[in-house]
Amino acid sequence: MFREETTAARVARLQQWSRGLQTKTGKTVVSHWTRRQGELHHDGAGACLATTREYGDFELIGEYRREPGARAVLHLRGDPQIEFVRLEPAAPSGRVVAAGADGVWHSFRVVLTGSRLAFEHDGVPLARHRRLGRELAGELAPLPRTGPLQLEGQGGGVAWRNLWVREIPADETIRRLQAESGEGMERIFNGTDLAGWAGATNAAAVIDGNLAWQAGNGGHLYWNEELGDFRVRFRFRLPPGGNNGIAIRYPGRGNGAYDGMCELQVLDENYEANRGPIDPRQAHGSAYGLVAARRGYQFPAGEWNFQEITVKGSALRVELNGHVILETDLAKVDEAGAMDGKRHPGRLRSRGFLALAGHRDAVEFRDILLRRE
Repeated sequence: MFREETTAARVARLQQWSRGLQTKTGKTVVSHWTRRQGELHHDGAGACLATTREYGDFELIGEYRREPGARAVLHLRGDPQIEFVRLEPAAPSGRVVAAGADGVWHSFRVVLTGSRLAFEHDGVPLARHRRLGRELAGELAPLPRTGPLQLEGQGGGVAWRNLWVREIPADETIRRLQAESGEGMERIFNGTDLAGWAGATNAAAVIDGNLAWQAGNGGHLYWNEELGDFRVRFRFRLPPGGNNGIAIRYPGRGNGAYDGMCELQVLDENYEANRGPIDPRQAHGSAYGLVAARRGYQFPAGEWNFQEITVKGSALRVELNGHVILETDLAKVDEAGAMDGKRHPGRLRSRGFLALAGHRDAVEFRDILLRRE
């Protein structure tokens, strides 16, 4: 797949697709893509048409028309995700499928924030906050952070017109993600003081509505209510090389990474460039020392990020900026292979506190909301 190739291979493939506007068969030049009166026409054969620019989060609107029997496919960040077919139901597919009559123009609107899709077809919402990805080793891997937009036709002629794209900035991505699936959530940090929190209360201060960890201080600052299953969401901001953590089911004493269920890392994506190499199980979102999270989905140091953590039994899910970067069941993890051979005696704890695990860096948090599951 395009998104799994190396950078050099991706560039070469984009060049191939661009040349695919016209391909040579023997001495005959066959034009698979043509432009007619502001419309792009594809004969249903040959290569995709791809943008030379890569997009992160974006809003895309446009129109398409299919000949009888043809399919139109829209690739998002280099991955085929939306399929336009005839009125009859399509075969089962992992793609988002929109059905419409042959030979007439249909409109569509795509909003992609992280790997979450909002999609309308002819003004009718067909998806809202739908998680996109591809099955890899039994998991739904997130889309790449950036990639090209591609148009494709299969089995007949397809025309496209009125295509407009708008890039969505990080702050808008966060606002859109915060607006979804927040029912029943309780604000556990009031933005004024540390009421309801216990432990290392002297290690953090409230500044401009942010829970600001004070540089040089360590320890565990925890919400003073024992929890079983829960979902928590928050925003965080890291300095270059910044390090903190979210201790899950922390017992109120000891080391959250070992005595608690685990510590989920809060770490600058470019930590190595600032402070040296790390084990993959130390990267942001990882269950420290046990399970590595996927990388490449964090906004740059100094910018706000949005994260949601879901804890059910021994299972954990971490979603960063709309991408699920960790999905694991700690009961199924072989502790013998843990980093540095260290045991994690609290790994199967069923209850405990939610804690911020400070590591002496000036990391900030805000909009901390919790829901018991």
